Amino acid sequence: MKKRAFLLFLLSVLLLVSCGKKDEFADFGEEYVPGYDDNRSEIKGTALDGSILYVNNEIYVYCLDLETGESYPLCSKPNCSHNTNECNAYKPQSGICSYQDQLIVTDTSWHTASYLRTDGSGGEEIGTFVDYDAKEYINGDTFSSLIAHRGYLYAGYSLYSKDEATSRFVRLPVSGGEPEILYEKTQPFETSKRGTFTFSSIYGIGSKIYFQFRDTNINTSELYCYNTKNGKISQLYKGECQWVSYLADDGNWYWMTSKAVVRWNPETGEEHCLYTFTSDPLETQRWLRFYKDGFLLPAENNPNLLIFYDWEGNIVTETGIFTPTSNYFFLEGHFDNYLVCTYSQGSDKPYAYAVLDTDRLNDPELEWMIFDFSEWSEP
Repeated sequence: MKKRAFLLFLLSVLLLVSCGKKDEFADFGEEYVPGYDDNRSEIKGTALDGSILYVNNEIYVYCLDLETGESYPLCSKPNCSHNTNECNAYKPQSGICSYQDQLIVTDTSWHTASYLRTDGSGGEEIGTFVDYDAKEYINGDTFSSLIAHRGYLYAGYSLYSKDEATSRFVRLPVSGGEPEILYEKTQPFETSKRGTFTFSSIYGIGSKIYFQFRDTNINTSELYCYNTKNGKISQLYKGECQWVSYLADDGNWYWMTSKAVVRWNPETGEEHCLYTFTSDPLETQRWLRFYKDGFLLPAENNPNLLIFYDWEGNIVTETGIFTPTSNYFFLEGHFDNYLVCTYSQGSDKPYAYAVLDTDRLNDPELEWMIFDFSEWSEP
């Protein structure tokens, strides 16, 4: 009897442990693998790993320690002055994506991907995203997003020739290899001039990759889902143009149109308005960003005041923006609970970063963490 009771107790413990492991990452979607999936990551030039925020301040990759407030180039080369192109951190205007124990970076034109080791010892090239036929496009190309997800780098880019505009969704093995075009859309160039027909964003959740095309010429956005298990691609949404979009933990999409911030339920197809603009949102669109518990916008009558909303559109709190030395102030996005911004220190100085801990929004002593790179000179 005692043996049976012990076995029942042991089974209960195992069930509790297994449920705990399952629920720990439940919000990240089906089949989430810690350290292997990079979810909801529209990467530009910033990535977070633990307490270290990796950023590319136009020329070098820097480490910002959010616990100590220190910043330093990602380079451990002996006697390096960190102001030449021989520095291990030298990656001009590269996109950054954190993946396992390395950083994936792309070159200035977003053609070539390589990795940097987080110990500052440099890295190696992975491969290129754009295939040879891109040479036929005489009006250049534009990359918009990059994520690392389950062994692949996923990216999107747009090409423009004198006759047509093409936007592509591609992937490249992290271990190296050739690019694979997973989906593309082509339109006559006269109906989609450069910059109006673009690939706009990518999100990876479990075995699904979500990506979007945007055509501002006809005010339309299209949302697609790529199933990494069977390779199938399906269209989930086609409607009014979304300037900024986000897939939240609750499974709903949140995006900004020309008139409002709305929530879209992919199960029911229902759209619910959370915030309606009372003035022209064209200037406001660059401000809309999402943090882990909702979205934020500047006050329409006071651009120096940021207002935080929850997922229902209710005001949570507001905070003032410190006054930079110029008008350039951009909300890069959020990483875990950190809101990351860049601002200009003047024409003769590099951009600085400002970071806010959104877990402390109601703390009266909450302050922006400022990281200034003026001590490092340009090559």
